Amino acid sequence: MIKLLLVLMSAPVMAQNTINSRAILEKISPVVSELASPAPLFEKSAFPSVPHPVQVGYALRLKDGPLINYQLWNSLKPASPVMVSWLLKQIPDLDPSQIKAMPLSAIERVARAAIVAHDNSLSFMTDPGLTTPHVFYLSREVCAALFSKYDFGAITIDSGITNNGRKFQIQAMLVGNNKIQVIYNIDHFEFKHPQYPQYPFILSRLVTYTINGPGDLSVSGIKADAGIVHATIQDIEDARNGYLQIDTDYGQQFVKSGPISVISLR
Repeated sequence: MIKLLLVLMSAPVMAQNTINSRAILEKISPVVSELASPAPLFEKSAFPSVPHPVQVGYALRLKDGPLINYQLWNSLKPASPVMVSWLLKQIPDLDPSQIKAMPLSAIERVARAAIVAHDNSLSFMTDPGLTTPHVFYLSREVCAALFSKYDFGAITIDSGITNNGRKFQIQAMLVGNNKIQVIYNIDHFEFKHPQYPQYPFILSRLVTYTINGPGDLSVSGIKADAGIVHATIQDIEDARNGYLQIDTDYGQQFVKSGPISVISLR
């Protein structure tokens, strides 16, 4: 959620005290997009100055509790044995007794509640209801319908065309047990995200976001291609002032973040 949806969503080891990675990038891959403001990509940068904090779902949802709760879990049916078997082949450490199928109607109710709460991708993806052992399975069809209707503002993208002309798409998503796990149909593919075209992303077949706390996700399976440097995205954190903080092995970047929205109404 799951752009999820961040979303920001390995390079050769180069000690920063001996090699100026920013100077290399400036010569080989100039930074010209809005993504580079307020700080150049991969450079340790100062905290962005924003006049007024941007309120998102953290405070607004306190009295109503998590978006995903036990009532939702109890209303769902277990995933089919065939699907559970396939999921275990992709992610062997799953507990099959804790997997239930999330239909479109159920996840849409959650998405609408997130919109009311002014959630952005990070507050949505770190909802306390996702820290229980329960795991919600979203099928290919559910993911396609969900991403076509809602803009989650994350690096994760449902489908597209790779830089070498192959079609990629999410096959399944698993949310819960402190993780958001995205399974694609191909491995190690590079593409240009429509909203961040200056920085091609390289995604693994399995992309995993691990919840560290409210508005804080560790990331596994995403790199940014900046010429000779492939920077591994390690962590995404909500700065809670209208920006997300993206940590890579080549430095830090802030990118703008807005609340989840319905695409057809924008």
